[in-house]
Amino acid sequence: MSASQSGSARVRISYAIHRLEKQYHYLAQVNADETAMELFQYICVNNQSGEQFLNAGLNTGNGRPVQLSIGLNETQEYLNQQFSSVPVEKTLTVNAAAMGYRDRSQDKLNVLMHYQLHNDTSHKLGKSPLAAGKYRIYQQDKQGGSVFIGEDQGQYTPVDDNQKLFIGKARDVVVRRIIERKKRKEISGNLYNMDVLMKYEIENFKDTPVTLTIEESLAYLKQESSLYDSQSFIEWQIGKDTSFKTKPLKEETSADKVVYEITLPAKSNTGKPVKVKQRLNILFNNLFSSSITRAR
Repeated sequence: MSASQSGSARVRISYAIHRLEKQYHYLAQVNADETAMELFQYICVNNQSGEQFLNAGLNTGNGRPVQLSIGLNETQEYLNQQFSSVPVEKTLTVNAAAMGYRDRSQDKLNVLMHYQLHNDTSHKLGKSPLAAGKYRIYQQDKQGGSVFIGEDQGQYTPVDDNQKLFIGKARDVVVRRIIERKKRKEISGNLYNMDVLMKYEIENFKDTPVTLTIEESLAYLKQESSLYDSQSFIEWQIGKDTSFKTKPLKEETSADKVVYEITLPAKSNTGKPVKVKQRLNILFNNLFSSSITRAR
């Protein structure tokens, strides 16, 4: 700085502070029937900056800044927000491409369990975005205690958006995924179509009905089914041999993924599960092979 003449002046100095960190984390307490949770959001401030701060303003992310005094090499943690009786949905999902196989030799898929949170007012949230942070999840038992069931790194969730928290793999729902048919039809030169039929054999060993989400990655299915390398853009449609009674989930299905949801009946009084079979027929159109000399 410089001045044309000497004199006093009021100066404000701003500078970046390093190693002063703010992190969010959550504690979730789910009720025994897994329909609602108590959700606690904590903020942890760690000061390794080499300075102490008195009555400093802290942005909490919910529109209510707080005054914070924190010393050198000090860590402070406090409860920032608490949400009661938040409705929660437990989901079970299979996706061969993203989630893999429990037993590849028997074509058994991993069945992943999640709690889904809706950050909106109808689900007793939605006042502000949910910051990214680790969730530690507990479930109440029938004796009034609680059991730790897992933890997951939650993502930043804007208002009116959803978040899924992973809580483990289900062992009492078994899903086999089998490619029953893959028929190739040559069009011209290196151009061809492919007719693929998937079969899912599903058994629910639970005492209650459950809802299962079946996700199929079309790029992965094309890679499994194609006899040649195909680098072309995926053009596809659902074929007539598909047996799902409902349409694909509109919000979940995309150009590269088709998603269905089905309800599985509880196991019978004899303890045996009802085997549910579903088929998904995908027609890949205008695939292009980089080579036509490979063995068929």
